[in-house]
Amino acid sequence: MFNKIQQRKRELIRKFFGLFSFTALMFVFQACYGCVDCDNYNFYITGTVTSDSSGAPIEGIEVSIMDGEYVSASILTDSVGKYKIETFRYGEYSIHFADIDSLENGQFLPLDTTITVPDNIVGCTVNVSLLNMDK
Repeated sequence: MFNKIQQRKRELIRKFFGLFSFTALMFVFQACYGCVDCDNYNFYITGTVTSDSSGAPIEGIEVSIMDGEYVSASILTDSVGKYKIETFRYGEYSIHFADIDSLENGQFLPLDTTITVPDNIVGCTVNVSLLNMDK
């Protein structure tokens, strides 16, 4: 009876450490080789958003990559109107530019644009000028 308990205990310990070793192996594999979709995620869209009337950079403009009617990635422009957004690599992108802080730096009309890029590049630049609603 005591031997059966000891044997069962050893089996459970082996299974536990076997599972732990498998999990550690998978962690090392993912750390070295990345996830399945990681190769398709390293595409960057960069650019600068400026005012159409003055040419000055606009801070706080929301730049969104659209997947139909849903936002798949989004970022705000910095103090010099620049943005860099990472997304999945595919051929066509719908990009939406929106002034979400309204009166803080003026009011600008939203802009939608679509770009098509080849598969063999890792990024592209999209500079836009937004129309100022104050003028």
